[in-house]
Amino acid sequence: KMEPVQLWTYAICATLLISAAPFFILFLIPVQSNSSQHQSLLKLLLSFASGGLLGDAFLHLIPHALEPHSLHEAHEESHDLHGHGHSHGHSHSQMMSIGLWVLAGIIAFLVVEKFVRHLKGQSEMTVSGYLNLAADFTHNFTDGLAIGASFLVNSSVGIVTTITILLHEVPHEIGDFAILVQSGCTKKKAMMLQLSTVLGALAGTSCSLLAEGIGEAATLWI
Repeated sequence: KMEPVQLWTYAICATLLISAAPFFILFLIPVQSNSSQHQSLLKLLLSFASGGLLGDAFLHLIPHALEPHSLHEAHEESHDLHGHGHSHGHSHSQMMSIGLWVLAGIIAFLVVEKFVRHLKGQSEMTVSGYLNLAADFTHNFTDGLAIGASFLVNSSVGIVTTITILLHEVPHEIGDFAILVQSGCTKKKAMMLQLSTVLGALAGTSCSLLAEGIGEAATLWI
C-alpha cells in the first residue's frame, strides 16, 4: 500500500493529466467561433457530441445502474427459490425507480433551461452552454472519484483507470467544446471554460481519498 503523500501525488497528477491532455488537443480544431464558415465542421462535431452523450448514457450509465441489482437478485434466487415472487417484485420496483430517475433528469434539464432562459434573456452564451458546463463539472467530479478510488486499491489499478478515463475524456471534451462554441463562445473562451471544470475532477479525487479516513462504508460507496 502506498504512503499517503505518494498516494495523493499519484492521484492528483493523474487527474491533472486527464484534464490537460484533451485541452491541448482542442488547439488542433480549426474552429474559432460560431460563424458561417465553420458551420459544417461545427455540425459534425455536435453530432459527434450527441452520439457520445447518448452512448455514455445508454451503453454505460444506465446499464451500470442496473447491474448491481441484477447480481444481487441472482444471489437471492440461488439461495431462496421460495422468494422468487418477492425478488421479481423488487426487480420491477428497482427498474421503475431507475427509469423514473432518468425521466426526472431529462425533465429537470428542460425546466432549468426554460428558467435560466427566462432570467437571462439574450446573453453572450446560450442556456445549453451553461447546462453543458454544469454536466461536465459533475462528470469530471465522478471521474475524480473513480481515479481516487482506483489508487486506493493500488498503483497498477490507478494507472489502468487513468488510461481508460483519458481515452474516454478525449472525445467527450471535443464534443463539449463544440457545444460551447455553438452556444456563442469563442474558441478561447470555450477552452478556458472547459479548463475550469478541472476543479470538479480535483474535488472528486480529494473526496475519494479523504473518504478512506471516514470509514469502510464511505470507502465502499466510493
